[in-house]
Amino acid sequence: MSRLFPEMRNKKRNKFFIIMSFLQKRGKTWYARFNKIVDGQRKEIKFSLKTRQRPVAVKRLEELQAKFERKEIDPFAPSFDLESALREDEENPEPWTLDDSLEMLLDSKKHRKKRTRQIYVDIVGYFLSFNNLNGKPINAVTKEHFLKFLYRPEISTTTRYTDRQHLGGWWRFLMKNGWVQKDLVSNIDLPQKDARVLPKMITEDELEKLFKAFDKKNKERRKNKYHRSYFEQPWFKPVIITLVDAGLRIHECLYNPYQAARKEDNYTGLKGRNLIGDLEYIYIDKAKRNRERMIPITSRLRKYLKQYFKVRGVPGPDDYVFITYRGQPIVGHHARKEFKEYLRMAGIPDTRTFHGMRHRAITTWLEEGFTLSEAKDMAGHSSVKITDEVYTHLAAKNLKRKMERIEAMKKKESGSK
Repeated sequence: MSRLFPEMRNKKRNKFFIIMSFLQKRGKTWYARFNKIVDGQRKEIKFSLKTRQRPVAVKRLEELQAKFERKEIDPFAPSFDLESALREDEENPEPWTLDDSLEMLLDSKKHRKKRTRQIYVDIVGYFLSFNNLNGKPINAVTKEHFLKFLYRPEISTTTRYTDRQHLGGWWRFLMKNGWVQKDLVSNIDLPQKDARVLPKMITEDELEKLFKAFDKKNKERRKNKYHRSYFEQPWFKPVIITLVDAGLRIHECLYNPYQAARKEDNYTGLKGRNLIGDLEYIYIDKAKRNRERMIPITSRLRKYLKQYFKVRGVPGPDDYVFITYRGQPIVGHHARKEFKEYLRMAGIPDTRTFHGMRHRAITTWLEEGFTLSEAKDMAGHSSVKITDEVYTHLAAKNLKRKMERIEAMKKKESGSK
């Protein structure tokens, strides 16, 4: 597409010039390209229209052309700002297409990880193409589109839940901005989720084996004449018990430099101020989506923390709890690497994960009598529904196994009499 603007006269310099505009695609994004010819001399400038959709790009270029013809903008002026030029009178302009709404959602999540944003691109983008909704207006979506997508054959139950979660996030964004009125996603019932988190959860027996492998490794280190006490990683055991007993997310317990770099969501790494009283509670004041949490510290965790503080010292309010001998915070990916190594040494399946320890903690709370609402608050879930869908299913399986063991013991006792 190109547009030839009317010939114009620069009265100050008494020169004639014309401006032509074009659409140009670079990669997946559309650009506006302006050519300026002044007395035979050609100049060119390009601006990203910040969209992947041609209909949106055409509309934006037409808007720029109209404003130029009304002498409201000059694309070649040093002070020209594309975002201001495209900004409509409304504070919250409605997106022209569903594809445009996805781009606006991604713009609202610039503070999130690149991987998180890409998941929205993959799932919502596939939803639109699957239902032939590309380029369609927002009101073209119906609940049948979501049902058809979520119940497409040959996908696992876990995938259905993941898809619903991200489609729901996109749809809530549209509702929050007033572009749609009805929630078409959250109330869709899905098959009961498989207990696939079980292989990720470490057992008490495996925890004991893990710590024995850790102690064995430290014993070997001490035999080396170049050994120094700070090589013994005193943080390892208390970190594992914190994850197992308190159910923290890994970035809540250990430092993540990428999380810390994000301006709007920069909480990462447990600090002294998060430990309340005489190690009575862990208080997380800026958890995921800024939800406050108060988690009671178990007697086992208290014991491991006090032993650790004898080595590293009691942290001040702004000091990180888990640190290296140089005082730097332990980084999550480094701890995960060490954890995998000790799993290998102990002969424990490498399917066990740090996030599996969080599953383990929440399952334990439910088994020990905490209500769904209490478990949801300590876990920092957005709703009881999330806790109910996954963890009560796991707790029920564990309780069933316990009942089977009790019955087996009774049969054994009655047979021995």
